[in-house]
Parts: sequence; structure tokens; C-alpha cells
Amino acid sequence: MSEPKSVVSLVSRGPFARFWWAAGICSAGDWITIFATIAVADRIAGSGGVLAAIMSRVLPGLVFGPIVGVLTDRFDRRSLIVIADVGRGLLVSFLAFADTLGFLVAITFGLEVFALLGQSPRAAVLPRLVRQRDIVTANSLMLAAAYGTVPIGAALNWILASLPNVTLGGLVPEANASFALAFILDAGTFLLSGLLIATLPALRASGRELEGSGDTTKLEGSALQDLRDGARFLWNNRSVRRLIMAMTTALFGGGTVVVLGPPFVEEVLRAGATGFFAVITTLGLS
Repeated sequence: MSEPKSVVSLVSRGPFARFWWAAGICSAGDWITIFATIAVADRIAGSGGVLAAIMSRVLPGLVFGPIVGVLTDRFDRRSLIVIADVGRGLLVSFLAFADTLGFLVAITFGLEVFALLGQSPRAAVLPRLVRQRDIVTANSLMLAAAYGTVPIGAALNWILASLPNVTLGGLVPEANASFALAFILDAGTFLLSGLLIATLPALRASGRELEGSGDTTKLEGSALQDLRDGARFLWNNRSVRRLIMAMTTALFGGGTVVVLGPPFVEEVLRAGATGFFAVITTLGLS
């Protein structure tokens, strides 16, 4: 039996390498948008706007997460990821023109729905891109791509917010002028990620697609059964429940830092949006 591949080998060539680079680029773009959106929401409506922006990212997962996760098993996962990335790439550019909190929240909500569409397929295709003995290393690399890009996204916002404002002849509102470049760059990261994923082979869920066309009753019944099975597994498995509770608690703590960060940096440190990005970059590196 051959030895597991090294980290360098996994990320330098092959389908998983393209998948991993796409995930890292997409995650960096996600963090760019999150931090820039928070800064814009703070300028538009203060701490209440920041809370609304955060909730618009949380609610889609709570409402649609289980349903999207079940339904996406019925389609080619590569196509779903490409649709999700391209959809975000096209939609995120509208954030540069958001002049009201309602507009910003609506766009953010839509971005998160697209993110959910690609999230389940990304998690499901990993075992098909690497050998069984490389799964642990591959999972670690995917976690690094998801969370190791936090300081990268914050640092890019920090740099871009320090450059001259972009107004596009007055089309970009004053509150967004410092972040227009960030949203434009973010659109590029999502589109590049989708392009990389499009080079992968088709990734239809084996044994899960339904034969024939128009069998919606069977599809809906199977989806509902999957939801019931998932809920039953969560209820009966104490270790999984504890893990979910721990992750939820950690996310609440992180959300508190994000919500209180902009007003603290502005009112206490007197540093503004660029100071907030600097603080997040430092936290991400620590």
C-alpha cells in the first residue's frame, strides 16, 4: 500500500488541487465581502445596521440549510458549485451601489442563499477527489482554506480601503466609496473559483439521482425522508449534539466580536473602518 500524499503534492496537481485553490480563493472573497459589508452597514445605520447585516447571513442557513443540503444531492455537484460561485460573483458587485440598509440586507441574503447552494456539494465531493488514506489531510487543508483566509480577507480590505475612493461618476454612494474596490475584487474571486471548479469532471451523486423525468413526488418524498433521518441522527447522537452546540457557542462569540468591533474601533480607538480591518487582520494572524 502506498503512503499518503504529502500536503505539497495534494495542493500542487490533480483535481483536488484545483478544488482546494478554488475553495481558498472563494473563502478569501467571502471574508472580503463579510468585513466590507459590516463596515458599510455601520456607516449606513450604526451598530443596528451591523446586526442586520450579520442576521441576513445567518437566517438563510437556519431557514433553507437542511432543505438545500438534501435537494442538492440530486444534481451534478460540479454544476451546482459553479452556479453558486458565478451567482455570487454577479450579485456581490451590487453591494457597491447599496445606499440603504434594506438594499444591503437583501443583497447579502441573496449571497448567502447562493453560498448555501454550493456549500453542501463542496463538502460532499471531497471523498471523490482524494484516496481514502488522504481524507484526513484533505479535510485539514479544506479547513485551512476556509478559516486561514480570514486575515487575508481583512488585510485586502485594509489595503483597498486605504486607496482613493471609487465613485464611478457618482453612482457609488459615499458610504460605499471606500469599499467599491473590495466588492469588485470579490466578484473576481468568485468568478475565478467557478472557473476552476468548471475544469473538474462531472460530480453527480452516485446512486442518488432519480431516473426519468418529472417524478417530483418521489423526489419530494426522498428529500423529506432524508430530513427526518438527519434530525433523528442528531437527536440520538449525543457526541454530535455536543459538537453542534460547541460550534454554535463559538459562532455566537465570534459574532459578538464582529458586531461590537466597528463601534469599538471607531469610538474608543478612533481608527475608523481601516482600523477595524487592521484589528481583524491581527486577530486572524494570532
